[in-house]
Amino acid sequence: MLAELFRRFASQTRTRILLADVNWQALEHVLVEQQVELARELEPEILKVAKDQNGNHVVQKVIELVPRQQVGFIMDAFRGHASSLAAHNYACRVIQRLLEYGSDRDKADLLAELHKSAHQLFSDQYGNYVVQHIIENSSVEDRAKIIRLVSADFVSLSTHKYASNVVEKCIERGSRDDRNELARQLMAPADANGNNAMISLMKDQYGNYVIRGFAPVGQAMWLGLTCARRENAHPSRGGRSRDAGRGNESAIR
Repeated sequence: MLAELFRRFASQTRTRILLADVNWQALEHVLVEQQVELARELEPEILKVAKDQNGNHVVQKVIELVPRQQVGFIMDAFRGHASSLAAHNYACRVIQRLLEYGSDRDKADLLAELHKSAHQLFSDQYGNYVVQHIIENSSVEDRAKIIRLVSADFVSLSTHKYASNVVEKCIERGSRDDRNELARQLMAPADANGNNAMISLMKDQYGNYVIRGFAPVGQAMWLGLTCARRENAHPSRGGRSRDAGRGNESAIR
């Protein structure tokens, strides 16, 4: 009976049948041999199932429960498609499960692909969640690669609706040296046009959240923030009115 449900799901993904809840719950209550048999029914259309609103839950559960050596077809199908799947509203969840439960080789292969398109994923509505997952759960080396990219484009990313979430995660999960490097980008002197990164982010609807992320770093950062705000308050120095930087003051606190 359960195998038949899986066959129907695998053969009717285009109609998005509502058997997914039954399918993934069934996996938790059968023997490993049956789990393998059920999972195999998904193999012919695994990419379609992973992108399905209901099917992605089934694939996630297969990755979690079925022994890796029995479901190599999932990783085989995903190779070469990791970046596009990471930017998919449903498949991005499956990518995250593979980064958690896959073999070391699986994770290395996926991360190699994802690093190549990391900057594009920063600004993607769904891809940014995959990047945050890498920052939070992958190796120090993988996290450092992401943080270097963020540092190189700090202000632009900090003012982006989705990429700003990645910047905040870098501040939260990075090492002291990582945070100091990001802070240096924030505290850089004004450019030739008088543009100051600190003030720009203070006044930005997304950037002000990034600044708040530095709060736990310590008093030195807040001293720098205070100095920047004072600089902004004197027209003779910054050419702006006293009220120019007040818009996000309550939010920063």
